[in-house]
Amino acid sequence: MREIEGRNGGKLKIPEKGETNNPNGRPKKSFSLMNETLKKEGYEPLTKGQLMEAYSLLFSIDEAKISELAEDDTQPLAIRLIIQEMTEPQSRGKALVDMRDYLFGKAREELKIIEEQPLFPDAN
Repeated sequence: MREIEGRNGGKLKIPEKGETNNPNGRPKKSFSLMNETLKKEGYEPLTKGQLMEAYSLLFSIDEAKISELAEDDTQPLAIRLIIQEMTEPQSRGKALVDMRDYLFGKAREELKIIEEQPLFPDAN
């Protein structure tokens, strides 16, 4: 690497052919580091199919099992938070609608014709 005088003072470092200004490369993003660390520890990313299956099963189990899962510290935090949202009176209606919509799609609204009117009333 060679140095030259800068026009406003100081020195500029100019890399030679084949050299780089950043030998360690671009620093990894925090999410990439976290992902890499968790994968090395044996955690796997959740797939959409796994989430849909978990939601379906949560719809199928009784209140005693829901309570058991909510208290089980070995369950993923996200599952316990979802269960908490499902069981709190203030949020359970919205939570259940959101889960149902995620699983099955939003309910379609039907169009109702109030009065039949001709498209072209003056055309005979």
